[in-house]
Amino acid sequence: MKRARLILIGCILTAAAVILLVPPAKDELAWRWAQFQDIAPGYQAYLADWPNGRHIIEARSSLAQRRWAATKRSLIAQAYQQAARADAAPGADAAYRREKRLRREAFFWKQATNVNTIDAYRDYLHEYPLGQFTAQALSQIKKINPAAPELTPPR
Repeated sequence: MKRARLILIGCILTAAAVILLVPPAKDELAWRWAQFQDIAPGYQAYLADWPNGRHIIEARSSLAQRRWAATKRSLIAQAYQQAARADAAPGADAAYRREKRLRREAFFWKQATNVNTIDAYRDYLHEYPLGQFTAQALSQIKKINPAAPELTPPR
């Protein structure tokens, strides 16, 4: 019984010595520890300790992913801050309303050109008498029906 116990302890000590003294085993243990931690400093420590290790590509990839995630979070926070400052700026609301009006007018014009009827162009002119496409709407009406009464854009 004592002899079996001594043999078992000897085997355990030998296995521990092999694991601790053989570089590939130490490399693997360091890599598993870095994976377990799953944080940038853990991967940096692995790369510093094992510059030619078996898992350097994976470590660099994991480190790059973490750096990109941190950069992305920073950029998103910066964008929110800039948007908050832009909303607080005087005239920002007016610029937004103007942009929205121009987009709505462009959409209305696109619908009129898709339908391509006199009524569609007249509806556009009624909605946007001083719009950016007024001259084009008048010329399209003349093109569709040359006998149509002459419409003049308001001044």
